[in-house]
Amino acid sequence: MKNKIKSLPTAKDILKIKRVWYVSEDDTLASAESKFSSSHDSVVVVDSEHKLLGIVSPYYTAIKRHYPPATKIKRCLFHSPKIQLDTPIDKIAHYFLETKIHDLPVIDEAGMCLGIVTARRALMLLKKTELVNIPVREMLVDKDYLMTININSKLDEAIRFFIRTKLSKLVVVNEHNNIQGMLSIFDILPIYREPRVKENVFDRKGDGYSYNSHRVQEYMIRNVVTVEENATIGDVLDALLDKQIGSVIVMKNKLEPLNIITTSDLLRFFIKN
Repeated sequence: MKNKIKSLPTAKDILKIKRVWYVSEDDTLASAESKFSSSHDSVVVVDSEHKLLGIVSPYYTAIKRHYPPATKIKRCLFHSPKIQLDTPIDKIAHYFLETKIHDLPVIDEAGMCLGIVTARRALMLLKKTELVNIPVREMLVDKDYLMTININSKLDEAIRFFIRTKLSKLVVVNEHNNIQGMLSIFDILPIYREPRVKENVFDRKGDGYSYNSHRVQEYMIRNVVTVEENATIGDVLDALLDKQIGSVIVMKNKLEPLNIITTSDLLRFFIKN
């Protein structure tokens, strides 16, 4: 399929220089976490001369590892891939997928931070291609079956699922498989990062957190964005960008969910095509 973009865009075309969060390596993790709105977010760590030291993301500080909020940022830095102004968009998209971080810093030859590139800005470029006319069902061919969880399930079941599958979102349904909402790992991050002791951690009593006393419905988001099965990639992009969200649910009918399309799915589709 012929692309309307005549030459491959680079980091320069999607560089964001305003409203970029910067922190010092001597700040605490808590100061960085106050700026996150999803598990794919990051804040940029620079020195006094604005030289890049690394980034901090909840994916690496609270999901892959479990650092306490009082931890100094210098102890939990993640060294992101090297992106410069001439780095092509396809390589940047790969970096988003490999790191699971959707905000990555851009540096000059001296290592000074110029700003960030974001998955959201990369998706804006996708809107300029003929790919927007492709039916969304063509994206679903390569996706696994939709993973759902019952609204009355105990919270420990959701946490075990996130640990086992490495997925970050679950569609919540009732006993009739009708959509009720969505639960993301970010929604339960303070609980997820609790120290775990072997297999019986979820049944802790006393001063610890009792996961079995809470249900999925207490933490899920009820107002989710959906599209119909006959929607186009353009429809999905419009929903993600207009609502500033990371995923939409594709519906089989008005009540039953068929699958979920995430920002990562769109990035993979962008690279493939």
